[in-house]
Amino acid sequence: MMFYCTNKFPFIYLCLIVGFSIALSDANDIASDFYEEDLPHVTLSNGRDMPLVGFGVGNLQHDKVAPVVQTALTSGEGYFLLDTAKASQNEELISDGIAHSLDFINTQHPHTPVHIVTKVWYTHLGYERTRLSVQESIDALLSKVKTPEAIRIHFLLHWPRCDESIEWMNCEEEENNLPKHIKDAGPAPHLDRDNAWKGSWKALEDMYDDESLPIQSIGVSNFYAEDLNELLDFCRHRPYLYQGNVWILLNDINLMRILDENDILFQAYNVMNGIIGSKHQAPRALADLARLGASLDENDAFSPSLIVLAWLVQNNISIIPRASSERHLSENSPTSIAEVPLFTDEQHAQIRHCVAALLRGEDYEHKLVAATFVNSDSAGKPVHVYWESHDGEEIPVREDLQPGESHSQETYPGHRFVVYDDTGELSKVYQISVGIGGSERFHIEL
Repeated sequence: MMFYCTNKFPFIYLCLIVGFSIALSDANDIASDFYEEDLPHVTLSNGRDMPLVGFGVGNLQHDKVAPVVQTALTSGEGYFLLDTAKASQNEELISDGIAHSLDFINTQHPHTPVHIVTKVWYTHLGYERTRLSVQESIDALLSKVKTPEAIRIHFLLHWPRCDESIEWMNCEEEENNLPKHIKDAGPAPHLDRDNAWKGSWKALEDMYDDESLPIQSIGVSNFYAEDLNELLDFCRHRPYLYQGNVWILLNDINLMRILDENDILFQAYNVMNGIIGSKHQAPRALADLARLGASLDENDAFSPSLIVLAWLVQNNISIIPRASSERHLSENSPTSIAEVPLFTDEQHAQIRHCVAALLRGEDYEHKLVAATFVNSDSAGKPVHVYWESHDGEEIPVREDLQPGESHSQETYPGHRFVVYDDTGELSKVYQISVGIGGSERFHIEL
């Protein structure tokens, strides 16, 4: 199954919000990296490729980082992307794990680089502090690697500012605890919350333009829509990547629109906890995902987690689930996701409504959609109603529906029905447009 994504707008946003179009690769082709066609990857708006599926090691205990990185990269499961942050203080450990994996990668996957997303912490905002942070990250990530050309680094601003309204942020305390060389590099960013990040973006742009540095792309994380709009007003390079909580897909329409209009790839974190973590609050949604997963493969059902991950990837959303165990690494791997068949439009609609319920932590009241067909034909002739399956087969639902009669049944969002007149020559298609728990009434006029 081919998973090369470019110029493809995320179906999730198209269906949940409004219709737009996105172009993810209008730039010239810069990179010549090789990716196996069945592994999910995307071309960014700068023309450079990156994998869509990775794993997060930012919160791993330090003694587990190098072994987990090596396990993932040498597993044969298609991992070539990992996520961390400067604040996690594990970049040198990541380098060690990569160094012990390169012989395997070069043998089994020649010309396929390892991509690392890392982030500049808010204590390092401001032009000079950000340059210092980026250079330190580059030095740490390459410290154990003998072939630096095998590494691609994506740098993001982790937060636009230190915000005292966020409980765990301690702006003054963190500033006071910084090493002297960082303090000396530039002014304290928490004293200029509205502007420090702007200097940081200019620093990222300058370092991205430096061809001697292994920077594949630059972007932002956790930026509000107003901050992102302000950045777009003055930047030389638009962000190529935006990393944010998965709930943004449903709860921040404006931000999603900005990403769409500016060809910025969305990379979601908190996918497993944010969606599957609410399974006890939305058991019907979870059960529907499980039933769908079982229906896709006669021999081995796909888990609800894998259905959600595949759905995001098929809609051009990058994902970086935490590497909490070897079992999860295998279950959530790029190769596992690539084994899930491409979803039909109606399956996309089903999954979308399940995910919406899980993100809300509130189950839907009804499991399906209540559809009613009324024969309102002015000619006074009976009609015949068929359901159109995903493979195009027409299955009888109600034959000889007489004038004035109605037929009701439960169905799913996106399902299509074909109605014929008594001769079988005239027909009309009706498609369910409401979500789970809704109802729709069709007055048939042929």
